[in-house]
Amino acid sequence: MAGTEIYGHVQGIPEQASESLHRFYMSQHVEPTSVAITQRILHAFVELYFEYFNPQFPFLHPSRLEDPELPWILLLATAAVGSQYSEIQGAEQYSVALCDLLARAVESTVDAENIVTAQSVFLLHILWMFSGSHQDKIILQRKRSILVTLCWALLGKADKRTNSMPVEPGPEKEWQDWLSAESRIRLVTCCLNVWDLFSLVPHSSFASATLHDNSRVRKLCGSVEMRETGRHIKGLCLVEHQADQRRGHSDQEWARLMLECQPFASKVILLELFIDERSIARQLCSSQLLRSSFTSHLSTLGQGSVHAEVNPAMLGLDISKSESNYLDTAISLLADVIPDGCATIFHVLAILRRVPLETLHSATGWQTDEEQMLESKTRLKDFFLQSGARARECLWHAAYIFKTTRNCRRFACYDALSLMVAICYIYCYSELCMAVTQSSAQMLPASDGAPRGQARPSVVRLDQLHEKSAIERWIESGADSIVHLTGVGLLDGSDQCVRFLRDVEKTLSSQIAWRGFSLALAGSFAQLRRGEMPTRKDSNED
Repeated sequence: MAGTEIYGHVQGIPEQASESLHRFYMSQHVEPTSVAITQRILHAFVELYFEYFNPQFPFLHPSRLEDPELPWILLLATAAVGSQYSEIQGAEQYSVALCDLLARAVESTVDAENIVTAQSVFLLHILWMFSGSHQDKIILQRKRSILVTLCWALLGKADKRTNSMPVEPGPEKEWQDWLSAESRIRLVTCCLNVWDLFSLVPHSSFASATLHDNSRVRKLCGSVEMRETGRHIKGLCLVEHQADQRRGHSDQEWARLMLECQPFASKVILLELFIDERSIARQLCSSQLLRSSFTSHLSTLGQGSVHAEVNPAMLGLDISKSESNYLDTAISLLADVIPDGCATIFHVLAILRRVPLETLHSATGWQTDEEQMLESKTRLKDFFLQSGARARECLWHAAYIFKTTRNCRRFACYDALSLMVAICYIYCYSELCMAVTQSSAQMLPASDGAPRGQARPSVVRLDQLHEKSAIERWIESGADSIVHLTGVGLLDGSDQCVRFLRDVEKTLSSQIAWRGFSLALAGSFAQLRRGEMPTRKDSNED
């Protein structure tokens, strides 16, 4: 069975590394799994890592896993992550054993400030972050400073390399030096990316601004071009480099420059812009001086998003107006051209720019009380009715995420978070907006002045809209239509939310990759379907 999961990314695993890993495994006196973790199984897990995980976080070159001097801890870390995507018999037991073994290995080597240790710690943190265990999240928050320290050490080495002048190294040495430097830069960038993504976890207290001098990181990242063996490809041009370019270009021209980047680079750029925009909005909320300076301006702005009601201090401020249209333009263009496997995060950002994540969580009952839930529902209902076009635009983005993930069994590690945002939005829109708009449409007279009677509004298969013109037309004038979602049916009737949540539970429960995390979310949405308040629950409690 392991042979079916070999994709050809890595020719083979060095015996020295697998033997060293086996010796460490035996030294820990842990209970053995039902089947030995053979070298062939390790190879399959590494292949799965590069097939499914590496495109999302491309900081590790496949040639590192073929190196005869491959450190066994790096083999362990990549195999542990790759095992999340496996369908072989006993894959779940392998995953648990490898993750536990990696945690033990990191504990004994964390003092070594080198690239291998940092890579291994990062992958362990990914495993903790997207497991189904709340206890793992607690451990992660307690241990996150370790990765920060390692990242700063790597940045220091990158600084030294940038300032040094090599004396005509040979081609192989030049390639290896470049690969080491690029790996450091990419790893730090991936860390920033993940810390930003973790803010999507319901009621997470994980701080996203962990590397305080982000400009230093961006400058280093923007100075290095990604390449593969023997050829160059455009890659990690990050925010500071792009910011310099965009000053002389229109919104459309700047966004098209981003299209030249790879999906990972585009994702990082947009996440950083989104986090920067959100930070500016929070500063406007918290600073009395800024509030007094903007009082006259705030009073003139319309209510274009739910952000206006999140904090009374913000009055009528639409956070999306605190920045230019660069982010809107880039999201619109990139969402059309980036492959589905990488695109969900762009659609999530499009939703969260209009509706705060906290409001979505609270409106669906995530770890809140009934009073707060009702307040959030009121804010959302006002947004749906007063800013109909923007609300429908968000609904289309949510439907796109729903469609993209519905038939996927191997989520990217953060796809469950993307789906969670989409689910919360569609659920709230169905519950709060659809019934109101449908009843209003039935009461309106027809164009000839005669009563409509029981005339049924038009039906739009929202997740099947592909033409940009059709999407824009529905956003602008689709207020009276009934939405249809594949597998759910019409978002109409008293059981619409129940049908929708049942389909979502099937999607989450059918996952192969990151199964514990998906099952935990499925359990929470099952509670919501039953009319209960979703509670924090580990997947292994079911």
